[in-house]
Amino acid sequence: MKTKLGFGCDTTFIYGELEGDLLGFYDHSTGNTHVDVRLSRRNQHITITHEGFHRMGRHGPAPSAVVVASEIGVELMTAHYFIGFRSLLDGFIQCGSAAELAKFLHVDKGLVYARMLGLTKAEQLMLVVCGRHCIGVDTGEPQVPPDPVAWPNLPGLTYEVKP
Repeated sequence: MKTKLGFGCDTTFIYGELEGDLLGFYDHSTGNTHVDVRLSRRNQHITITHEGFHRMGRHGPAPSAVVVASEIGVELMTAHYFIGFRSLLDGFIQCGSAAELAKFLHVDKGLVYARMLGLTKAEQLMLVVCGRHCIGVDTGEPQVPPDPVAWPNLPGLTYEVKP
């Protein structure tokens, strides 16, 4: 089927069973995007978007180091496309693991990891502040708890000794 993508280019999508753990690929020689038919509709959408970024970047056959670098870049773009910061923040507050966060966001763990690795400095700061103030995550250096004998010397701390 020939379809107009939001990327400003035409492509033909070919749905079939792909080998191994391959979800999809963009064929540079034909301009076709191949997608594994066994994927859920959501995962097909993610795969098509991912392969669309490859097409936009005109990524073609290259030395393996260049291929790896372009794959990382495309995965970061796909993660930003599907995981907005507000959704990531909501999930960060509610979820206890990358697997839970992926389920919450309706993506796979790899996309969650890519989004976390691609955080801007401002987003990192907001997650740290929210982690500390919203859910009590301490992202600083581990601290040794104060000696209970020294508690009266800590400013602003009141305590009661019970026998």
